Amino acid sequence: MQPENCALLSDLDGTLSDTQSLWSGINADVLSTKGIHITHEEMTRICHGVVAQDWLPPLAKEHGVMIDIEQTIKECVEAFELRCADAPEIPGATDLIRNAYASKIPLAIASGSLPHLIEKILASLSLRSYFTVITSSAEVPRGKPEPDVFLLAAERLNINPRYCVVLEDGKAGMIAARSAGMKCIGYVPIGDGSGYPADVIVRSLSEVTPELILKLARA
Repeated sequence: MQPENCALLSDLDGTLSDTQSLWSGINADVLSTKGIHITHEEMTRICHGVVAQDWLPPLAKEHGVMIDIEQTIKECVEAFELRCADAPEIPGATDLIRNAYASKIPLAIASGSLPHLIEKILASLSLRSYFTVITSSAEVPRGKPEPDVFLLAAERLNINPRYCVVLEDGKAGMIAARSAGMKCIGYVPIGDGSGYPADVIVRSLSEVTPELILKLARA
């Protein structure tokens, strides 16, 4: 199999850009103004890799609070927009993407973030030019852990899903990758990696080499 006949599909928040903690803090701060008081750590557990439309309604119900879901999401997004360009890359992200690109492996982003936020973050990291395709869960009927966003990315790349390798840091994204019939590399920098449904677990992005991507795509 030639490199151009497989692909690397990467998540963004928490995988290439260190924005997950930023999202969690903003979400928790906005929700506190609505009467939902939750720690940043618990917020990460709830929202990691899942679109707000899926986690916010049950959270509000659990806390017995009536809120305007769309308005609350809007407030979170607006606060994030002001700060997202300052989020640093996950260590090793630039080298990973440049090495895959140099090896002629097609690259796509498949993220739960909104399209304009994806573009803004990639531009801030100087990585936008490496990606052939950008996909967002906002473009598909179902977000992660459903496979829709990954299948859309494969369709746009014109590559069979079975030859796509997903790079993910969230369990929901790993489940989505598996459901799409794709191989998955789980980026889990903390803990032993148990319980994460990925084909390979890495502690550092430096472990994600073109050779590993091609090996998984060919498996």
